[in-house]
Amino acid sequence: MRDLLLTFAICGAAACCLAPPAARALTASEAFAKAPARVFPTVDSLTRLDMLDYFNSGSPKASRNLLRGDCRVTAVSDIRLEFSSSDVSAHTLQLLPTAKGDTVIMRISTISTPADDSSVSFYDKSWRPLERLMREPELDDWLTEEGKKERADVENAVPFILSRASFDPETSILTITCHPEEYLPEEALPVAKRGLRESLSYRWDGKKMTPLK
Repeated sequence: MRDLLLTFAICGAAACCLAPPAARALTASEAFAKAPARVFPTVDSLTRLDMLDYFNSGSPKASRNLLRGDCRVTAVSDIRLEFSSSDVSAHTLQLLPTAKGDTVIMRISTISTPADDSSVSFYDKSWRPLERLMREPELDDWLTEEGKKERADVENAVPFILSRASFDPETSILTITCHPEEYLPEEALPVAKRGLRESLSYRWDGKKMTPLK
């Protein structure tokens, strides 16, 4: 009987060793470090590791991107990482839980030329692009009731819209803010101000970004 119990114990230990480890949640730092070059083409993987090391050690030292500009991590949590890839480029990586228990990586990239303008994109955990998780805002989405009545004037006054995006993980709301005073000529501002909404909001529902009224 003792030999039989010993055999069971040995087999059980072997099974534990051969079993795959429990899946561990992806962190924002890991997603940042493992991103392929096509996602952040001016900041290579080794530089990203250096940026994380400097931040985690409390050092204010900047790293150098491939264009010899400064880049640094500015904030980190398990589900969020913020960094600048140059003096005019800032990025936020936000991990979003899905209804199926998986994770989506949302990237918000903001360029300051001449005013802040953000783009929002989504990826799976292997950094494969995910389409159709959010419809890019069009002019009709921005128009106020007044703006709809004088659409032609708004189109003439505002040939393009620059907007800044930010995400609040507490509410799961993505806010896109229009700031025409930062890039339009003064004579166009009255039409832009009354014709365009100040912001658009979306909520992550576990599947996609849903517009809020």
